[in-house]
Amino acid sequence: MNIYLIYRDCFGGIKQYNYDLERALLKVDLNVVSVKYTINQIRLFPIIKKTNNHLEIEINQENIFFLKYFKKLDFEKTDILLFSETLELSLMKSLGFNGYCVYVVHGNSPHYSRTLLELVTQISGIVLVNKKQLALIPKELDSIPLICSPHINESPPFRMNNNKSIELIFVGRISYAKGIDLFIELCRQIPGEKLIIASGEDVDARYLSNISEIENLTILYNQSNQVVLEAMSKSKFLIHPSRSEGFGIVIIEAIKNGAIPIVLEGSQGPEEILSEFNSLIIRESDYISKTIDIYKSIFEGEKAYILSRELQEIILKKYNSEYLIQNFKTFITKINSDTVKFNSNPIKVNIRDLIRSILKVIWRKLV
Repeated sequence: MNIYLIYRDCFGGIKQYNYDLERALLKVDLNVVSVKYTINQIRLFPIIKKTNNHLEIEINQENIFFLKYFKKLDFEKTDILLFSETLELSLMKSLGFNGYCVYVVHGNSPHYSRTLLELVTQISGIVLVNKKQLALIPKELDSIPLICSPHINESPPFRMNNNKSIELIFVGRISYAKGIDLFIELCRQIPGEKLIIASGEDVDARYLSNISEIENLTILYNQSNQVVLEAMSKSKFLIHPSRSEGFGIVIIEAIKNGAIPIVLEGSQGPEEILSEFNSLIIRESDYISKTIDIYKSIFEGEKAYILSRELQEIILKKYNSEYLIQNFKTFITKINSDTVKFNSNPIKVNIRDLIRSILKVIWRKLV
């Protein structure tokens, strides 16, 4: 049995979730194959690179059906696929996958309920990343194995850095959904060095001019996780006003590296992580004023150090990696005893759509 973890190779929480899950499952002697893919809208034919435990694919998402003309990969009927987008399911189907399929729900939007209904005959299990996502599960899927498995964090041990040169740090997409507007407003009112570490994709350009106007604010794109963790250790506060967050890996990483997170009320994952620290969960209408109050008061004497240690102790208890790994292994075993299998009917290609897709790619190359 192989466990295939498929995810888009880009900066963000989903990539980190899969990366850490892979390392965790390898520790309990499960055979894991990571499938990383990139989208290239001007690529006519896909590129596939395969080693023993890694598969890399570059593809134009409009032309996934081209994969069916490539040599099929060797899959076993007991293999398990963990995916989070229907595109990923189509991609693996095109490569000949015919095992068990598990849908990982990374968000809180109602559209996930609709997606689950569409996949009802194709999935053998569901993974949630926070408990409130249970409300998204349609009754039609009551019999399908389910697990709530938040991020299994296998990052380095807790550390505290007394040299805090960065006042505020923001890690995530530059978008309204992630709360970049609230971070920008805080930067205008709080002096000192500030840092944004962002994805270079899906950037909302409306905010770039505002960012450029703020003194002592640096922006870095598509950094490694090592760079992110190092920046966390030098930061006093992680500003995380995301309006919708499945879990919030960056919050765990901030706490483990001594930065104090301040999150937005109503963002389910972060609220679950910080449920014992209500003062760090702030409603949107009060977010600016109360964050400034915390900023002004928290670094008096030993307050910041004491709070950081309390946060770290709670996280260690709530997200015990050994328990989470064993729980996930039990879930995987249960999936393998199920009978619901992925529908592996061949993909039908419409010649008109095929020609239209080829012309689109040629047009992009020309312009």
